[in-house]
Amino acid sequence: VGGGEVVGMIDEIPVLAILAARAAGETRITGAAELRVKESDRLAALAVNLRRIGVQVEELPDGLVIEGTTRPLSGRVECFHDHRIAMAFGVLGAAPGCDIRVDDPGVADVSFPGFWRLLTRVTDAARRRPTAPGRCTVVTIDGSAGAGKSTTAAAVAARLGFRHLDSGAIYRAVTLGLMDSEDGCETVERITPRELAALALEVRWDGAAMEIRICGESVPEAALRAERVTAMVSRVSAVPAVREHLLELQRDAARPPGLVAEGRDMGTVVFPDAGVKVYLDADPRERARRRLLQGGAADPKPEEVEAEAARLAVRDRTDSSRTVAPLLMAADAHHLDTTDMEPQSQIAAIVNMAMAAEAGRQPSRRAGESD
Repeated sequence: VGGGEVVGMIDEIPVLAILAARAAGETRITGAAELRVKESDRLAALAVNLRRIGVQVEELPDGLVIEGTTRPLSGRVECFHDHRIAMAFGVLGAAPGCDIRVDDPGVADVSFPGFWRLLTRVTDAARRRPTAPGRCTVVTIDGSAGAGKSTTAAAVAARLGFRHLDSGAIYRAVTLGLMDSEDGCETVERITPRELAALALEVRWDGAAMEIRICGESVPEAALRAERVTAMVSRVSAVPAVREHLLELQRDAARPPGLVAEGRDMGTVVFPDAGVKVYLDADPRERARRRLLQGGAADPKPEEVEAEAARLAVRDRTDSSRTVAPLLMAADAHHLDTTDMEPQSQIAAIVNMAMAAEAGRQPSRRAGESD
């Protein structure tokens, strides 16, 4: 945005900058040097406050370069006694996934008395769900390892302000608990409901964030991702008693304002009536490359990619052939091949599906999808 466009919207630049913080990719605003001599130096005020809440921004002599993000944004912003800065960050704070506090909200009365009351009313109306009490929008994201489920689900949940259910982490917690128990996992196929109950597994929620506890103790992420757990989790997750034990625990996560659930049977077994179902897939070698990068490899060699692809193929066969809740694409799922898709594109596609479902529309198929 620049040149003649800026002249006609100089007072709207603060809101444009806020929109850019949630837009895909980079937004460049130039030709707006006039903003430095308003009620405040608005370019400087926008830059410092966007950085405070976690947005990457470059301040130019006559504008800003803002990198959009889907991450949760939070923090206290300083409006510098400027009504437009206060209102702009108020709008951003009302968006899902944001927790932003304005230091002097009263300054908005200079040009818009009642702004905060109206914003609250609009926000409350937007978040109301036309569903029965206790019901909410559920988005399921299934797919094989390395297809991008975890990263995508977390970003979609943050964008929508929904809870994010990582079912894989729950199965890893059970695996870890059993491995550390007196009997270990050697006889996991014969495990009883009483033995599973002894783990006292629970999921607690802090807003949208999920915390897993075993016997009252929080389970660290590093422990869940340990190699010994990775080597055993597929075997444990194939046990019918384990899957039955965890079914209601996962379903109980579906609370307003909504849930994004990722796994391998979210849309087929756990949430068969979900409003939006997505199945992510990718070329096996691309999935292998992503897994290696996730594990810390800087530049995976071709032979490393091939070896990892072979391991993933074994995991796929195991997950797809088990008798209970096999890895399958639900008949009514949207199939997204992420091999050549940018992360922001797949996130935006799923967010649009969820918003369409909430509005009572049938989500349309987009680029990258197939039947």
